[in-house]
Amino acid sequence: MGWVSRISNAILRVEKLLITVLAAALVLLILLNVVTRAAGAAIFWVDELAIYTMVWMALIGASAMLRMRIGV
Repeated sequence: MGWVSRISNAILRVEKLLITVLAAALVLLILLNVVTRAAGAAIFWVDELAIYTMVWMALIGASAMLRMRIGV
């Protein structure tokens, strides 16, 4: 296996880890938003952070899908 393939596989492992972390963060952010809104003390920047988390997760996921050749 060439050095380019090893680097590509390492990047894919990092991307998979990032997708997992971002998905967990997204769930926690949405739960935080629900709890704070129900308590009457909404944290409004949580909405924006959830959106940015979702966008980054989609972009990194698309990159990983292209590398694994399972995309559309």
